[in-house]
Amino acid sequence: MESLDMTTLGTLCAVVAFMYTYFKDRFDSGKALGQLEERVSRLEHRDKTIEQMSESLTNLRVHIAKIEQELSTVTEWIRSQKS
Repeated sequence: MESLDMTTLGTLCAVVAFMYTYFKDRFDSGKALGQLEERVSRLEHRDKTIEQMSESLTNLRVHIAKIEQELSTVTEWIRSQKS
């Protein structure tokens, strides 16, 4: 009878230890996954910001090219007026 009780107690302890380890592992995995999702979110935000900056630079280059063209036209007009 005592050996049965010890066996049952040992089994119960093993099950509790397994459950503790399992849930602790799941909790740690959940935390790690949450941190990974946070990093991915930050990287996506940075990527979007860089993309927006790139578009702004492209638009700025287009505007500068237009200004240069207008300036060239004005310069040519001034030269033609002097002649």
